[in-house]
Amino acid sequence: MSERHFQKTSHWARAVVACISMPPLLFLIWALVNHHIYMSSIKTTTIYIGIPLISSFICIIIFFSSYNLQKYFSIICFSVLSACYSFEFYLYNLETSSVTLKVSAPALIEREAKNGDPIVPPYAIDKVTIQGRSFSPLGGIPNRRTIVYADTSDGFDVYVADRYGFRNDDQLWDRAVAVVAVGDSFTFGSSAASNESFVAVLSKSIGPVINLGFGGNGPLSALATLVEYGAALNPRLVLWFYYPNDLEQDLSFEYRNDILVKYLNSGFQQELAQNMAAIGPEMERHFWANYEAWKARQSREEEIAYDLVAWFETGVGHNPLNAISGLTLRRTRKVLGLIEGGGDWPEPPRSLFHDVLQEAKQLAASVESRIVFVYLPSWSEIIMGDETKARYRDAALDVAKNLQLPVINLRPAFLQPSDPRSLGQIANLGIMDA
Repeated sequence: MSERHFQKTSHWARAVVACISMPPLLFLIWALVNHHIYMSSIKTTTIYIGIPLISSFICIIIFFSSYNLQKYFSIICFSVLSACYSFEFYLYNLETSSVTLKVSAPALIEREAKNGDPIVPPYAIDKVTIQGRSFSPLGGIPNRRTIVYADTSDGFDVYVADRYGFRNDDQLWDRAVAVVAVGDSFTFGSSAASNESFVAVLSKSIGPVINLGFGGNGPLSALATLVEYGAALNPRLVLWFYYPNDLEQDLSFEYRNDILVKYLNSGFQQELAQNMAAIGPEMERHFWANYEAWKARQSREEEIAYDLVAWFETGVGHNPLNAISGLTLRRTRKVLGLIEGGGDWPEPPRSLFHDVLQEAKQLAASVESRIVFVYLPSWSEIIMGDETKARYRDAALDVAKNLQLPVINLRPAFLQPSDPRSLGQIANLGIMDA
């Protein structure tokens, strides 16, 4: 090899090493700028500062080393990255392989006019004001023919909401019901036909169950539904269905609602049932006033954009790097345990959750009822073996046990099937039903 050719090849080798060094160097700068997130604990500092720092240091050493060392280092890095991205693609397919949506969002919208109106979760409305008084809804729009995605032959299910906006046969409210269920979209029965949600299946075995679950409802909303609707039924049993995002995000979000937080004070009540005749039409009006914006979101026509400041500095609950999760090998890092803290994983609000459950327990006792705490595992921890958010599971179970509530942990049951994906209809949304 001529000296000129050798120098030219050596320059290329150095250029490759320089390119390899750029991602860890850039991320190191990013992490230092956002140190309030990436240096929040010893573990986060080790993962997000230590590893990029060591990687950058190794690249700098290789950059000034011999040509052969640069060449072999480049080959090793290329092989490792190829393997990582192949594994990332495999994990992505694993997440999405159970998706059986039989109707697209635009097609669903077209069917609404013929079959029913789209579901409206409480958080989409937040508050309505009637004669100067604000109300925070806990269910959907009452007495409404509602269309939802479902694992049926045509991809959707239609149900008529009860007098309070929940997914029940309205006649149940006029009967003696011994069991009430509270929770979020899992309890509601997302992706399942009305007669196939786990609450509906349960009712076939133990008798009628009033379902007070709704998409987006967290612990404070669960407590509120018991106060507003559940306690009046004098049930013998309240099934409190918990999902990990209740502590990860929902409870902190609900705590900022100046109405919901009042339910931590015994005796507070909005009197939603008594005022539903006025609240329902106002919810309907509010929804249709914002329907076009909702339809655009459902059709995925809105563009997500981040300005320069948002990209350079991120805060809790907003991390633009999550928009390129495949490029950053997010799923692979989860499996390797290289995701910790950050804007996605705030500390569980254990104390607040304790107050919520304690208030619910006292309310149940006042009507001679009892609460059974039911843990629903997340899709990622069952299918992916992801334990990065185990803190939320552990915190919730600890609080329930400390309050001496009966606990049913469904995680072992979900781990038993040879293919747990058979339990889910929409895997990428983390929906599991039975």
